[in-house]
Amino acid sequence: MVDWLLVAASYIWLIIALFFWLRSPSEIKSHLRLTLLVAILLATYMTLRAVFIEPDGSMPEIIKGMGIFVFFTHTASLFHAVFIYSRALFFFRNAANTDYLTGLLNRRGFEHSCREGHSTELGPRYVVVMIDLLNFKSINDTKGHVFGDKTLRLLARTMIETMRERDILSRYGGDEFLLVLRDTGKEGAEQVVNRFKERLQRRHSLVVNCGIAAFPEDSLELEQLIKIADERMYYDKMQSRVL
Repeated sequence: MVDWLLVAASYIWLIIALFFWLRSPSEIKSHLRLTLLVAILLATYMTLRAVFIEPDGSMPEIIKGMGIFVFFTHTASLFHAVFIYSRALFFFRNAANTDYLTGLLNRRGFEHSCREGHSTELGPRYVVVMIDLLNFKSINDTKGHVFGDKTLRLLARTMIETMRERDILSRYGGDEFLLVLRDTGKEGAEQVVNRFKERLQRRHSLVVNCGIAAFPEDSLELEQLIKIADERMYYDKMQSRVL
């Protein structure tokens, strides 16, 4: 009786493994194939064990050997499955906060990073920078969206090369990028932004408009700093059109 209960349990585990394998994203489905195969092997072994076991508990040597093999492979597959799912969880959690096109943070990721930054203190001063790519609509209309996507990736790559690792870089929406430059004032931020603009224009012939708002001079609230930076960026854009 106990042996057949173990058989039933092994088939329940097989059904669970099959369910998770079928419902898993394609990115990790191939990695879980081992777990599914071992579940099939376990169910097969438990069935053979129940069929061939003698009343005194003895069984053929081949079944015993198979049992040892199944035990170790099953244990290994469990560790493997836990490892794969932990990696997948990390990947999808990061994907939710990352812009797929540029690799920068998206708006959600920016807000999350700023909340973390406030809990550990962004520092006694920092600067919010709003950046907009000049004539991006014209680039999309004349050269196509594929070229427009490539342009945004070039801008993001140049931004990563220019800014520091501790700065917060995000694609805020469309062709707008929002940055938080930590441990710097308005003068230092202007130097960094000017270096970025010069590098972008020299390498890729791209022009951006920027607006800067500093903490604590312009505001003590992050939302207000973003609004001020956006207004100053818009003013810079209007000046560019006039010129």
